Amino acid sequence: MANFEIKKNILILISLIFITCSPKTITTIHIEYADIFGEINNEIPQYDSLVITLSGIDTLSYGKYALLKNSKLSSLKTGIWKEFHSKGVKKSEGEYKIGHYVDCCTGGACMSYYHYKIGEWKYYDSLGNQKFKLKYYPDTLHVNTRCQGGDYAPFGLIKNFSKLEYLYDLKPDDIFQLQKVEIISKDSRRKTIITPISGELVFNYELNNSHKIH
Repeated sequence: MANFEIKKNILILISLIFITCSPKTITTIHIEYADIFGEINNEIPQYDSLVITLSGIDTLSYGKYALLKNSKLSSLKTGIWKEFHSKGVKKSEGEYKIGHYVDCCTGGACMSYYHYKIGEWKYYDSLGNQKFKLKYYPDTLHVNTRCQGGDYAPFGLIKNFSKLEYLYDLKPDDIFQLQKVEIISKDSRRKTIITPISGELVFNYELNNSHKIH
């Protein structure tokens, strides 16, 4: 009888282990465009291409755009960028990273991408003298997407407002404008304006005739 009870207890124990350790069902959700840039590590795309923008003989900007997996050039900036006034006089310089969030497209979940400023940026006047420098700190903001509940996405925010106002006489509206990011489509037909407002990342769009779309 004792041996029977021991075997019975062992059988129950084995059954419990089997039930507890049995694999759970995992549901995989396909997200469209999730890998169009290849691997993105630390918000840096796998491939990029250096582009110099000219106006006549003047250099307007100098930096890299992220490349799609099919080697096509995207409109997203990455890495260190320099922008210039006329005649090669430096206007600004700093780093961009690639952010993304999940949206709901017609065919289901899809990934949307954008660039944003991060780290130390320097700004110069028309003579090339440094006006001020400031830092964009990484943060996570809510995005109101077409999916229920939206998503959260990285962005660079300017902090220490009072210190910047004291050092450089920067006003709140100056900070507001500096935090905005613009993305121009490769055909120049659409401009995306990204603005952080009270914990939200707001995306607005303008056509080249200044007609706004949402």
